[in-house]
Amino acid sequence: MMTKIICFLNYNKFMKKFIFQTIILFFLYCNGIYGQICRVEEPISFRKTDIPDLKMSSKTVKSMPSLDMKRIIQEDNEEESKGLPPRFGYKLKVDYNLDNSGEWTVLSNGDRVWRLIISCPGALSINLCWVKNQPQTDKIT
Repeated sequence: MMTKIICFLNYNKFMKKFIFQTIILFFLYCNGIYGQICRVEEPISFRKTDIPDLKMSSKTVKSMPSLDMKRIIQEDNEEESKGLPPRFGYKLKVDYNLDNSGEWTVLSNGDRVWRLIISCPGALSINLCWVKNQPQTDKIT
């Protein structure tokens, strides 16, 4: 009878360890599936010397309206008092694409670089959200 109890206790210890390892492996696997591809590389326009300076025009330079930071901070404080999570950024909808804004430059090796300057007075940072996916052969740097 004593032998059976010891075997039963070892079996529970084995199963706990097995289940724990399986859960850890499952989460590690899932993290890889939904992970973001991160490339640490310098933009082509920083490396190449044959890229001419960007021509300043209404097509290559886009200025956003100045932000009313007092109003934005007040809105954020009201939302925080309601228990809502903090806002990441203030959305400004625009319709800039590869055809109606920016400038294309063809490099000596045939590669093409598209450049656009975006200015937003008073903003702490500028983040871009792409509506449509780009072709797999293109890179954003």
